[in-house]
Amino acid sequence: MTLYELYLYFLIFVKLSVIFFFIKNKIVPSDVTEKHFLFAEDIFTALMSLLIIYLFHPNSANPIFIDRETKLFLFTFAILTLVHTFQ
Repeated sequence: MTLYELYLYFLIFVKLSVIFFFIKNKIVPSDVTEKHFLFAEDIFTALMSLLIIYLFHPNSANPIFIDRETKLFLFTFAILTLVHTFQ
């Protein structure tokens, strides 16, 4: 398993944490859960931004080939973000 794959798995773990804290805060609202939710959401946004910068950096010598696994992760992130946005 490459470092890139570990990064993708960590990113999906963080996104699932965001959704978990969001649902938990809706069911049993508390300041601690909301704080965890906001922290996880900020971490996800930062990690996703770094991934996009890595994938689409305009001055890279060799363009990164976006394989099926990366497409699947990006698709999953988009679906989870849409679900989270419209709840």
